[in-house]
Amino acid sequence: MADMQESAGQTPNKPQWDQDLIFFVLSVPVRRKLLLDLARGGPKPANELNGGVSRTSDGVLKHLSALREAGLVSMNPNPKDGRRSLYALSPLVPLITTATGPQIDFGFCILRLEDFDRKIAPRAIPPGPSAPLFSQSPAKPTE
Repeated sequence: MADMQESAGQTPNKPQWDQDLIFFVLSVPVRRKLLLDLARGGPKPANELNGGVSRTSDGVLKHLSALREAGLVSMNPNPKDGRRSLYALSPLVPLITTATGPQIDFGFCILRLEDFDRKIAPRAIPPGPSAPLFSQSPAKPTE
């Protein structure tokens, strides 16, 4: 689980998030999409979550595992189907529902999930390898 510690002057039940871990985990667009799906739809089995793009179940489970390690997602037994687990936002995640959509306020940053849904989701899978910075080697000076 994420390294969330209570400090002496901090309100009880308000975790101290590991900023580097949160930024690292949320740097992957599919993981932000999974958070949005869970924020909007509540607990779901992994086979109903695909991060908004066509993904294998192994890929989705890998991303859910990273979100669990960061303390953002919890996994619980499914009362309707004992073979599958339900994934949900962790109770520690400070989810706020606003007129513009769900937000997560970590204290050091606010993740606006509605912005991701409108602006980033269509580019969730980057196209192939990135292009080189220079198409040709720079010209050598002539003497």
